[in-house]
Amino acid sequence: MDWQERFRSAHAAEDAAGCLIWLRARNNRGYGVFWLEGRLRLAHRVAWYQATGRWPQSGLVLDHLCDVKACVNHEHLVEVTNRHNVLRSPASPMNTRRARTACGRGHTYTPESLRIDPRGHRQCRVCDRLRSTGGPLDLV
Repeated sequence: MDWQERFRSAHAAEDAAGCLIWLRARNNRGYGVFWLEGRLRLAHRVAWYQATGRWPQSGLVLDHLCDVKACVNHEHLVEVTNRHNVLRSPASPMNTRRARTACGRGHTYTPESLRIDPRGHRQCRVCDRLRSTGGPLDLV
């Protein structure tokens, strides 16, 4: 059996979202892995190679538009910079911080309690005021 047949037999038929789910081994981050050309490769990269005849361009990564790490549907993949890939991810630190509705000490962000510093970071005015007066910074 050649590697392409072996690869095709390792994923399920399309699901409702059009994903081809990798059924074999996965790495500790949830991505499928496949042995090809003497080394272990990420299965979605092999799917890209199989469909396009080339590996992703140097300096670019493959982004899963479907956000399913085990998907090997080449139509769900796009070459992007690593920065773009990370910023698009809902789990990126920037996006998880942006989703917060309160500061680390529990003060709710409101137009009155929120200040944007020169670097674009959100600052809690309640914490700023408590720091400047020497008050306790405990949760309110």
